[in-house]
Amino acid sequence: YVLSDADYAAIVDAAAKAFPPVSAVARPRKRPRVASTRPQPSRLALVLTAWIDPKNERARVDLYCDVVSWWASTFSGLDLFVVESSGSAASVEVKALEGKFPRLTVITFDQADFHVRYGKGAGEFASLCMASKAARLTGRPFDNYDFVFKLTGRYKIPNFMDLVVGTVNKNPDVDFAVSSLQRPVSSRPARNTEILGVQGRRFDAVLSALRKGTGKLTCFERRLHEFLPKTTYAVLPALPLDATTRRGGDNLRMDHV
Repeated sequence: YVLSDADYAAIVDAAAKAFPPVSAVARPRKRPRVASTRPQPSRLALVLTAWIDPKNERARVDLYCDVVSWWASTFSGLDLFVVESSGSAASVEVKALEGKFPRLTVITFDQADFHVRYGKGAGEFASLCMASKAARLTGRPFDNYDFVFKLTGRYKIPNFMDLVVGTVNKNPDVDFAVSSLQRPVSSRPARNTEILGVQGRRFDAVLSALRKGTGKLTCFERRLHEFLPKTTYAVLPALPLDATTRRGGDNLRMDHV
């Protein structure tokens, strides 16, 4: 799948019709407590984002093949979408895993131009758009799921289902499920996006709302932080990682998300 400018515009423009602009979303003073009409979340999809570093290509390919295989085998009932955004030819090794795991879909594209055209954070944002498009093309649109979770593709979380499903079951009507981690970035705070859950039927609409009116993105983490107060969301408990690792963007050591 190649995300052309026309594809990119079509995804967010179509979603915009289903969701008002951010400036028009009023923050409710008090949300009435009513019984949920939605079924308890029994259907989840997981999007793993990946980027094969050309300076460390072999190690990254081995890492992603290992992590993707772990998720697909450990949680075999979970629909899994992997978005590799370097456009590297080496991504074919990750793509080949589709033949082993029937509920796995691997998408690859080159995010480089998006940082220039749309600003910092656009690559991650474009990856989510790509995942949504692939889900529709493969007959598994995200609005068929109760929640869709995005997770950085280097991480294994052994108790993922217990912690995530527990949180979502207690908060079935929220728009987001977010990490408890927040990063102070200079004078502007940001919400950690190592893990992010979005209500499936609003996934495309939320992507549209997270865009700036000019069509360019600010830092995705800052944009999410600014947007969350205009929505309803639940905070996830700490999700311990399989092993302490480092966050790609700022090289922070992490043992949970």
